[in-house]
Amino acid sequence: MSDTNQINNPIPASKGTVFISYARADDRKFDFDGTTRGWVNFFWDYLRWALTDKGLPQANLWLDRYQIEPAEDFTQKIEQALKEARLIIAIVSPNWVQRPWCRKEVTRFAELNPKYLGDGIVPVRKGETLETELPEPLRNREGYRFYEKDTTGALREFYWNGLKDRDAYEKELKRIVMWIAGRLMSSPPPAQTASVPNGQVVYLARSADELSDAWQRVANDLRGAGHVVLPSNPLPDTAAAAEERVRDALTKSDLSVHFLGDSEGVKPDGTNEGIVRLQLRLAREAARPSDPRPRVLWVPKWLPGHPDTKRDPFDVLKLFGGLVPGEEVYAEEATDLSQMLRARLARSPPKAPDELRVIIAAEPSDNDG
Repeated sequence: MSDTNQINNPIPASKGTVFISYARADDRKFDFDGTTRGWVNFFWDYLRWALTDKGLPQANLWLDRYQIEPAEDFTQKIEQALKEARLIIAIVSPNWVQRPWCRKEVTRFAELNPKYLGDGIVPVRKGETLETELPEPLRNREGYRFYEKDTTGALREFYWNGLKDRDAYEKELKRIVMWIAGRLMSSPPPAQTASVPNGQVVYLARSADELSDAWQRVANDLRGAGHVVLPSNPLPDTAAAAEERVRDALTKSDLSVHFLGDSEGVKPDGTNEGIVRLQLRLAREAARPSDPRPRVLWVPKWLPGHPDTKRDPFDVLKLFGGLVPGEEVYAEEATDLSQMLRARLARSPPKAPDELRVIIAAEPSDNDG
């Protein structure tokens, strides 16, 4: 689909949120060949694709991919996501049952959404656990099983550091898609997921690989909220064609969002400039006093896979020419970025700030050390 067709035919608004509860340990991988993906990461992407393939691109999969410790307060973003959720999927495993935070997500969903408890909660069984280890709302539910037991009692997992049994995996995944479709289409979504009456056009700058999961998540959320995300397809491999495509998409956009990790991303043929820097440069060039193009620079304090290594957003910005007028810096997590963008776009067409704007929230624990 071309970018013009994408604007003329935006994806319909969200019909409900599916909250995915998981243990972070279940998404770790041993990447011996450069292609292995974590269990949860693979499941989320495959489910997202399968829902789109079945005509439900608007189904919003909520997945918090950042570290949350059991000792922390029940954060506002988790609370809000559980309030908005129509369904909850718990990826049950020996790791999951040992995490008080995971069990709390399920029990809190049950407290907040009693009308959905009967058909709105399901276990996805990654590994074998005892029913007595599960929180009450999950007990005695068949759910979906991504492993089999042989005659000796040994487990044969459909996905173990890579896809081992595609047919069996896809069979269970399709069952989950039908479950989601049946629930989301059978009743209206909660009031919090009301659609945006007039979707806007967002240039969501293509990211380096390290932030590609976050990019996809934000893109899905914006499209689910009725907005158009450009570019709709990967950028061309040559510099000249890529620049032409970026400039054209920027002229159609109300707002641009740029994902700044630790690298500039791939370099198109014909330039030494990475794709991240190239898009930011063109967005800055396109901004004019008579036709402002606001830019949000997402500079997360923690990169995916590196929860113990905190970054200084301003040090990162120095690598990209610093901060210039008309730009905002946002340093929180991808889920927070998505919520901020949707709230902003729902209010009114974005306008460029009169001066530099920096949005960097902090936890009290950030002052430790």
